[in-house]
Amino acid sequence: MTDGDAPKTPQPEMPDLDPELEARLAAFEAKARARREAHETEKAAVRAEQASDAESVRGAGVGLSLAYTILGLPLAGFGVGWLLENAGIRGWTPILVLVFCIVALVLAAWKSVKYVNQR
Repeated sequence: MTDGDAPKTPQPEMPDLDPELEARLAAFEAKARARREAHETEKAAVRAEQASDAESVRGAGVGLSLAYTILGLPLAGFGVGWLLENAGIRGWTPILVLVFCIVALVLAAWKSVKYVNQR
């Protein structure tokens, strides 16, 4: 005989709970609901803070990239000019520094526009 074949016996009616117990149960449910809402609010605030932190870290990375571009390229131009001057070819250091400065500014502007358009 399976459980589905067992004869159904009528269940006795449950007596009403004690009013004091019902009040305590309602108060407990209200506390649980309030704590759940507070927890959800805290989770939403943490998610928003993490999103803003990620965005600021990304912005800092782009800023460092721009700084390295603006400082590094003119230094590279100076280095190439210095090597040319030591090889006996005179007058290229200021020209290469100027050219690399212009390239650095153009590249930095392009990177910043690209970053702004991605947001």
